[in-house]
Amino acid sequence: MKNKFIKIHYDSKVYLSFLIIFLFGIGVLATRFIKQENCDDVDFEIIAQSFTIGDLIEFKSLGEQDFNWEWDFGDNTEKMFISDVLHEYDSIGIYNITLTVNNNCKITKQIYIKDKVIEEKIDKVLIPEIIFPDEIRVDDVVTFECISEFADKWEWRFGSASDKVDAITATTKYTFKEEGNYKISLVVNDNLEHALIKTINVLPKKNERRRRRKKRDRVGGVITGNIPDAPETDTIVEETRIKLTRREAKKMIENYAVGKIDYADIQHYFCSSNIKVVNPMGKNSTLKQLLNTIRGKKIKLIDINLFENGNTGCVETIIINVKYHRRIIGWKTY
Repeated sequence: MKNKFIKIHYDSKVYLSFLIIFLFGIGVLATRFIKQENCDDVDFEIIAQSFTIGDLIEFKSLGEQDFNWEWDFGDNTEKMFISDVLHEYDSIGIYNITLTVNNNCKITKQIYIKDKVIEEKIDKVLIPEIIFPDEIRVDDVVTFECISEFADKWEWRFGSASDKVDAITATTKYTFKEEGNYKISLVVNDNLEHALIKTINVLPKKNERRRRRKKRDRVGGVITGNIPDAPETDTIVEETRIKLTRREAKKMIENYAVGKIDYADIQHYFCSSNIKVVNPMGKNSTLKQLLNTIRGKKIKLIDINLFENGNTGCVETIIINVKYHRRIIGWKTY
């Protein structure tokens, strides 16, 4: 017979254990919910006037709670780690841009980069003009100045790895710590389409400059004998110029033809614009005439050779085999 007066007693620790488990479960669910909400808020915008080779494209994170960013531009270039970046693509194709925020949330968007159309769509009047020294060396304090009167807002970038804005005034000073080629850019009035982009060469310190060994002039008498003297309009500077390889010269000519660079970007590689240029058939001209002929045209650069003056180290003759495309006529050898 059961005793109806028997009482069942529960230990208070059991209640406490159930309560802790319940609260823990609620916390896990809340954390997942919050993370999901944060990821839903992750987004970025793509800002550009056009999406073609060489265009500066702005990628800007829109998250208000973001504190860590990682950009992958889908073209095997270095990743960027700031909220607002500029990037350009070197070849046509479809690219996936992935932004990872707070090491947790990812969002991917796709863009199509088209070939550069050589048309006079850009108003050259709106491209800013800058002045800076002809010679720049490591550890020099270099002054860059924008002289365009229409500009009232400036963004200077001097080729830093993070692509950050280095200065926001019309005149600024910058010091390069290592020698090499640097791509600098200036955007005025937030006009990315008319940004100025230049490649400059930073030389070693004067006390570190190596002496160039004299080289035997490999241009035979037959070739040089058929080339008339260049017009005496440029003064040849008697100093050692920047060393230029065949591969670099080939790339430079190709970039000039499609409008990626201007003559101001390449003139410091040569002592004169009236360098003798010879094609395999013996036709001769000057460097400036060659550049004017191929500007804005499709070219096929088959071969190029540079010959230096044994005393000055300056390039004095270029032998080039290049074809350029003309409408109606088709391909023609320069």
